[in-house]
Amino acid sequence: MITIINDPAELKYSPLMTLYAEDLCAQAQAEYADRSVNEGLMCAEQDFYAYMTQVFLKTEGAYLALWDNYEAALRIEPYQDGYLLTGLVTAPHCRRQGYATRLLNAVVQILPDHAQLYSHVEKQNAASIAFHEKFGFEKRFPYGKMLNGELLHNFWTFSYGK
Repeated sequence: MITIINDPAELKYSPLMTLYAEDLCAQAQAEYADRSVNEGLMCAEQDFYAYMTQVFLKTEGAYLALWDNYEAALRIEPYQDGYLLTGLVTAPHCRRQGYATRLLNAVVQILPDHAQLYSHVEKQNAASIAFHEKFGFEKRFPYGKMLNGELLHNFWTFSYGK
């Protein structure tokens, strides 16, 4: 069952950090290499939580979509002529069981009719590319265009809808 969170007070810190643990470990290694592993991870978690509660969930129209009890999650926010999907993750013990597909199907059902949905996927992330293509997304641009206009050349922009 889908849960939509758009109020920072509804966000549960521990399950969210557990779900995004792999991404946060990578962020800690990249941004906090000068610190111990645990200290770097703690900093990455605090950065992510601050972003979610102080920036993302305060953005008009943005929300975190969760499947059941934090088995899968994704973020949706307004973008260009539609919405941007980011942070699609599935808990390791739930992978290849359809959680991400069920979550994304539920999100697509609550988007406005004929809404364009975009997603930026790292070019090296074969599993995510395969998931997007299987779901029906199409490669649109050979870069990701951030909301601030920055181009990320190691990403594809996929689109779905219309």
